[in-house]
Amino acid sequence: MTGENPVGHVAMSGAERLAVYVLAALALAALGVSIYRDRFASPPVKSLRETQVKELGVDINSAEAWELALLPGIGQKLAERIIEYRQTHGPFRDVRDLVNVQGIGESMIERLEPYASVSDVNAATALQGDNAGR
Repeated sequence: MTGENPVGHVAMSGAERLAVYVLAALALAALGVSIYRDRFASPPVKSLRETQVKELGVDINSAEAWELALLPGIGQKLAERIIEYRQTHGPFRDVRDLVNVQGIGESMIERLEPYASVSDVNAATALQGDNAGR
């Protein structure tokens, strides 16, 4: 029986055997990377920002558009409208004042209240004055 292949075995040349080993090693490496990414990689930046918004809140009198856009129901367009309103009418005195911004209604205010805050109006006015000179 020397030189014969047992039933069910395939004869492979050295190059074919090497190709199979390389493919198996690549598959294992890809699996390892996937497992590492799922267990140890940091969460996406957006998730971190959303977590910060939920834990720390957003001051609607000093927040930039990207920060406002992280609030529930507020996208880039509404964030820009909030900033425009703030620049035109001055700082918000209460989160409920957002209802004066086109596109924000009472139901959205209720969703925003746990995450949005209003800084001291005097400090916000001074901050806007500083930013206007830049």
